[in-house]
Amino acid sequence: MSIAKDIFDGITHWIVVYFDNVHNHELLSDKEVQFLSAYQNIDIVDQTRITLLAKAGCSINLIRRVIELEKGVDPGQLPLTKKDIRNFVQSESSTNIESDALELLKICKSLKDKDVDFQYDFTVDGCQRFEHVIWAFRDSIRAYEVFGDVVVFDTTYRLNRYEMPLGSFVRLMNGKHPQTILTDQDLRLTEAIANELPHFKHAFCIWHITSKFSTWFSFVLGSRYLQFKFEFQRLYELGNIEEFEHQWDELISQFDLGSDRHIKLLYLNRASWALPYLKGYLFAGMTTTGRS
Repeated sequence: MSIAKDIFDGITHWIVVYFDNVHNHELLSDKEVQFLSAYQNIDIVDQTRITLLAKAGCSINLIRRVIELEKGVDPGQLPLTKKDIRNFVQSESSTNIESDALELLKICKSLKDKDVDFQYDFTVDGCQRFEHVIWAFRDSIRAYEVFGDVVVFDTTYRLNRYEMPLGSFVRLMNGKHPQTILTDQDLRLTEAIANELPHFKHAFCIWHITSKFSTWFSFVLGSRYLQFKFEFQRLYELGNIEEFEHQWDELISQFDLGSDRHIKLLYLNRASWALPYLKGYLFAGMTTTGRS
């Protein structure tokens, strides 16, 4: 179809000047037509089923297979594609975030009613929207009172549904401060701890550092990458600072990493991860890869 704009007596008109009623492409078969976007309305029964399965933690593939089995259709013949189901789940998730936050607070209150030693607290932002929440069980609080010398703050979890990180952190501990705190290598965390917890010894979990090595160095070093990992681990476990400083320079020279930004950042923060710099502080073995 071709259209043209025409102005008559100062009024704009759109006019169809040509129309061809013959298809210029091959039509879909009866089996294929069900996958067109116009056919992708999810009926209320399937919506309820998908929501329930998604809340149970089922993957998109599993949800689709369950519905296929329930409807008695062959694999791949369900009118709903994986993308349709995924889009629906995501749209439902975005509308349920506020109710989920309220449900979480109800659970915390219920736990508090059952156990007065259970502790929780939360904050809201300027628009009265749920912002932060923290909780601790009685056993955790009591264990910390006895053994609370080291805290691990792990923010490597991600709650993609809510587009926010989940931080596992021990707090609400009757004002007792630990000696040391371990986190991943995050600039914002480093600044926050320096400002809010200045009396802690802050260190980085070596596992969080070495887990990024393949991304940082495998392409740059190629076949020398495994040797670099071995040398780095040996250097990490050295006995004193002088040895570390000397052999760090040799490591950089050996693998031609003098201009690498990751290496520069590691060296800048060496007092927070290299064992020679952490002597004298208690970490209860939590700096090791296995413990992480």
